[in-house]
Amino acid sequence: MTTTAIAQAERSSGLVWERLMTETRYGRYADRVEASMIEHLLSWASAPGVLLDVGCEGGRWSKVFADRGWQIIATDVDLKSLEACKARIPQAQCVVADSGGDRLPAKDQSIDVALVIHSSWAANEFARVLKPGARLAGVCWNRASWRGFFYHHAPSLRSTGSHPLIGFPIRYIDFRKQMIGCGFSFERELGYAWGPFRRTSNSRLVTLSGAFERLSGLQHLISVAPMVSFVCRKLPTGRPDRLYANSVRPAESLTHF
Repeated sequence: MTTTAIAQAERSSGLVWERLMTETRYGRYADRVEASMIEHLLSWASAPGVLLDVGCEGGRWSKVFADRGWQIIATDVDLKSLEACKARIPQAQCVVADSGGDRLPAKDQSIDVALVIHSSWAANEFARVLKPGARLAGVCWNRASWRGFFYHHAPSLRSTGSHPLIGFPIRYIDFRKQMIGCGFSFERELGYAWGPFRRTSNSRLVTLSGAFERLSGLQHLISVAPMVSFVCRKLPTGRPDRLYANSVRPAESLTHF
């Protein structure tokens, strides 16, 4: 069942990005950035807890946590992806989400770590479901970047596989302010995807571009970086962290099965 479910999802839109992560140079480059955030989370956690993976796709990152004894709540709008996730992690609670929903499938202050591919609507929801001191890690597609500009003003140039539910909906600095206003403090941020490469690119220049980002300091220019990978912490008090507020530094619509 595991092999069949994952293979079926790969043929649909569900696991296309996951496949590109291993088959293309751009995918492997982006994977390394995201993996550094996962490593940061695992090094912080002293013991297994509860993970909420929002937009889990086939559960690739959830599996990393599950193998370390974490309880998994995984949610996605794509049923095929969730079937693959369930096949990978049979003990996971998998939840089909409505793309127009505004409620995360978790109780108040019940989550130790949450993962997300940018959801600008969910700041208050993450504040609700995360425990004090818990971490949220994710990727923001930054509207205030050259990619965001062309995404909105030149649709014909959009990369293969551009997702209508993600796109570049908000400037990263605005997203950051939302999260700080909901009682979060940012502890790790890396900007990437500066080069003019599509997600399907297997160009050797991807490797050189990634090295240039690291050596030149572009990774820390997060206000205009095309994509920003981040980790933020819910403050124990739940109040905005005024020290960092203006700074930039490195259930109804859910179906369970």
